[in-house]
Amino acid sequence: MFNGEINKYFLKLKRIVEDFSDDLVKKLGIIIVNTSKKGGRVFLCGNGGSAALANHAVCDLNKIKDHRGKRAIRAISLSSNIPYFSAISNDFSYEDVFKYQLIDNLKEEDILIAISCSGKSKNVLSAVSYAKEVGIYTVAITGNPGNPLSKLADFSIIVPSDDTQLIEDLHLIIFHSLIKGLKSYYEYKKIEKLEFQIIEEGLEIE
Repeated sequence: MFNGEINKYFLKLKRIVEDFSDDLVKKLGIIIVNTSKKGGRVFLCGNGGSAALANHAVCDLNKIKDHRGKRAIRAISLSSNIPYFSAISNDFSYEDVFKYQLIDNLKEEDILIAISCSGKSKNVLSAVSYAKEVGIYTVAITGNPGNPLSKLADFSIIVPSDDTQLIEDLHLIIFHSLIKGLKSYYEYKKIEKLEFQIIEEGLEIE
């Protein structure tokens, strides 16, 4: 039983990876590049494992340098400041723990990337709703197709599974591949549309 469950998990993970389209990750890369070119910041949020991934992604994004050796992307995690996080939750509402951090802290060039396996987390939905109200572009990294978050965000990357562990695995792969692509672009200044083959109207490098 023990060995069988492990084998089964790896088989499921392999199938999901093989079926996943990296075109969506390429589009997210274009969104981030355009945001940075305009002087915007990349905000990320999530709960539990998704909070850990938001912090991990921010660490990697902030380490990216351009071809001149300067910081290329400014990323901020809304899940990282535990004293502030707990104070908002205790004094106001856990549902608004991300939204509160965004109030009066956004400019029109910024974007918000919301990570949620279920796509139902109330505090994530609250933050995305607020961001959209003030005209900020929103991205959902999620699972469970058809969830509220994927319908609310302007752009969504959805892992076609309801297995939290598999969704989290794919989310990490999404961000790791994204970082690889962004580092290549900035380090070598590949202006020719990030070498991305899929460029949709409104998603071209500006």
